[in-house]
Amino acid sequence: MRRILVFPLLILMAIAMAQTVAPPTVTVDDVLGDIERFDKQGLVAVKGVVSEFVQKTSARGNKYFTFKLKGGKGELNVFSNGEAPAELKNKAEVIATGTFRKTKKLAEFEVKNEIDASPVKDKPNGVKITVPAG
Repeated sequence: MRRILVFPLLILMAIAMAQTVAPPTVTVDDVLGDIERFDKQGLVAVKGVVSEFVQKTSARGNKYFTFKLKGGKGELNVFSNGEAPAELKNKAEVIATGTFRKTKKLAEFEVKNEIDASPVKDKPNGVKITVPAG
């Protein structure tokens, strides 16, 4: 009886651990070269260089930030709820982890090629600075 209970518990633990492990890191150009593969396919971790960084507050008072993540040949948009890390500045090298969407429709406009790096409980979402701007 004891063995019967142990196996399902091991499977559940493996699933839980797999959901919290960061995905392999890819480049902006990898994503742009195969958009359909990455579109809404779970977590993606993308490395690149920050440009057009802006910290904002919505009309409802919610903080968020956006920036362009530049690669060798193109760029992606990055969005995240909350306050940006203090070290996040233009020209910093980062890894943005979140959900990639080819198209995101909002009330008044549409955003293309966006990573939503908003924090999610038990997920490695976010923006990690690998080389500060300098």
